[in-house]
Amino acid sequence: MTKDNNDKIKKIEQSLIDSFRTEQEILVSPQWHNNVMQRVKALHADKVVNNIPYSEALMWRFVTVSCCVAIISCLAALGADINPEHSLTNLLLKDPLGLITTQPFLW
Repeated sequence: MTKDNNDKIKKIEQSLIDSFRTEQEILVSPQWHNNVMQRVKALHADKVVNNIPYSEALMWRFVTVSCCVAIISCLAALGADINPEHSLTNLLLKDPLGLITTQPFLW
């Protein structure tokens, strides 16, 4: 950078520092401050309640229960030594047409 640019930057920085130092703090009463904070909190509470519809809350409960059931089923299958390949092979040998028609529902 050139000397002129450095001087301009220093002048801008100094003017910003001076303007910040001369800025006065706005004094408000504690009652006014409390009223504003209560309104802000009330607006936030309304948003939290209104943004989550009942169906979304119900969906998350259903997903949680479904995951728990899936984990318990997997642990039970592991403990009972259930082999999925063996089960599908038996299904194919005993009822091949049933396997073809129910295959989309198995996956």
